[in-house]
Amino acid sequence: MGRRCAQGPRRVFVNNGRAGASARRPLCTMLPAVHEFQILTRFHRLRACLAGALLAAGLLAPALAQLDIPNRRGSFTPGELAMLPPYCRNMQGFPGYHGPEGDRWRSMMGNDYEHIHHYCRGLRDVIFATSALPNATQRRFLWQRAVSEYDYMINNSRSTMPLLPEIHFKRGEALVVLGRLAEADAAFARARALKPDYWPAYVAWADQLMSLKLNDRARDLLLEGLRHLPESPELLGRLARLPDGARLVTAARAGTAAASAGQAPAPAASAPESSASAPAPGAASAPGTGAPAS
Repeated sequence: MGRRCAQGPRRVFVNNGRAGASARRPLCTMLPAVHEFQILTRFHRLRACLAGALLAAGLLAPALAQLDIPNRRGSFTPGELAMLPPYCRNMQGFPGYHGPEGDRWRSMMGNDYEHIHHYCRGLRDVIFATSALPNATQRRFLWQRAVSEYDYMINNSRSTMPLLPEIHFKRGEALVVLGRLAEADAAFARARALKPDYWPAYVAWADQLMSLKLNDRARDLLLEGLRHLPESPELLGRLARLPDGARLVTAARAGTAAASAGQAPAPAASAPESSASAPAPGAASAPGTGAPAS
């Protein structure tokens, strides 16, 4: 009989710029302690799903806070590993690191795989900052520490490390939450420079620009992304949200068709700026410092 449990919010998983399938993660996989035990009976499965549902409702957050999550660094529970990318299960300090699976990841990332546990720690901090802790101070601390873990990976990896665009993108997301918008802008720009067809780095910053009513800048950024990914539904979808978005999308698609036919595409007309006096991103960003990664 298939495992039944409540379904979590729909998410799109991204791996090196490619959108994964949109899926609902079973809530019974969201509780770290659940995976400490082998679930064999229907009663245990029901209890696991109930715990996941309570966690999603925020009712178990005080219990999770007793795990002293902000002070945990190197140890990972099986449940936490289940929520992280597969390369985290064979990172340094785990048996698989020197085995075939570790060798497989090393063949893709080179010696930079030695530092991947810092990225995995940062990803875990973000998971708990967004789902487990009711204390705003602790949440902000975890976001700051995640930035520090990402910084460690960036500063100790080669520029050709395959995950580097994603790490810069994740760093940008965290900096937006912390209100450090000028730094977030630079992080997303670095992700785009490393991988020009990495659509999440265009969409995330375009969303921020649109929230600040900087629609001209959002439009230009999305059109830049479409030069690298002409048929991207994510980029076209964001473009359609702008004022006169339908015309912009039509013009962008016509340009793609003209380029495919070997003709010079007609330039898209600029949409009027909706708020010329809107502040530049980062002008009101709050200063913040991350805890140093160990």
